[in-house]
Amino acid sequence: MRPWIAASLAAMACGEPASPAPDCAHTVRAALPALWAGWDVPQTPDAVWDALATGLAGDLLTDRYVATWTRRARMAAEGTDVRPLSADIEAVEVVAGAGCAADVRYALHVVIAHQGHRHPRVLRQEARVTLDGGRLVAAWPRALRVVEGRGGDPFLDDADAAGFLPGDVLLEAGLLDTGDGP
Repeated sequence: MRPWIAASLAAMACGEPASPAPDCAHTVRAALPALWAGWDVPQTPDAVWDALATGLAGDLLTDRYVATWTRRARMAAEGTDVRPLSADIEAVEVVAGAGCAADVRYALHVVIAHQGHRHPRVLRQEARVTLDGGRLVAAWPRALRVVEGRGGDPFLDDADAAGFLPGDVLLEAGLLDTGDGP
């Protein structure tokens, strides 16, 4: 497990902040790395499940497990690999009156290996997340932007001039939740 994931998980055990909003924001920050943790472990069913379960629960855990396992298996068959290097959680804005829900913005730094070469890429994500019992139980992606490393990847070639991928591309790739979001 990468050190930044371990540090994020350790943050979940920190003391209680004084008010509910900071507590929710702190818990969201601690749980977010679980969204991509399934890419940073050996490709075995238990390893992927356990990594995701560090911060996900319920249907979100099941959905992310199936999606991560399926994508990783398909990518392995094609000789492609994605490895998270680090993540910058740029913003966590708690949604008032919604229990522990927040609008989040983060940048995920990855290395993609395919077609005989490797290159870095930064994926910026905006989403609304909901927590229950300290774990993410829902995540509704709102925007995905490719900041670096475009070119040569047919999926990312669909991005507009600003690097954002259209909703139909996100939907087809399984990156956009079609459920009832906020």
